[in-house]
Amino acid sequence: MESEGTAIIGTGIVVRGEVSGDAPLTIAGTLEGELRLEAEATVAPEGLVKGTVEAPVVQVAGRLEGEVRASEWVRLDPGCQVQGTLTAPRVIIEEGAVLNGTLEMEVGPSQAGGGHE
Repeated sequence: MESEGTAIIGTGIVVRGEVSGDAPLTIAGTLEGELRLEAEATVAPEGLVKGTVEAPVVQVAGRLEGEVRASEWVRLDPGCQVQGTLTAPRVIIEEGAVLNGTLEMEVGPSQAGGGHE
């Protein structure tokens, strides 16, 4: 899940408030508040996010309670637990992932298919 240059909120760390940036971030601890990234946001299997996540790509392997808005895609890994609203043009829900809430897929004209040429 982690790559070179990825920031990490480690296990046992609790962050409350607003976090923003342009580097990938992995949350293995707890984040309560707002996360706004211009890179991938990953909730590790031991991670917990309570709040709003905005990023191009969001991958959840742990727990997330709140709202996710991804401009590219969201992936829910096996064993994750998500409660809230997911909004993205593409959503991948793996077998064993749990989603309790609302899924909104925003599809642009080029992705809708059936267009006229």
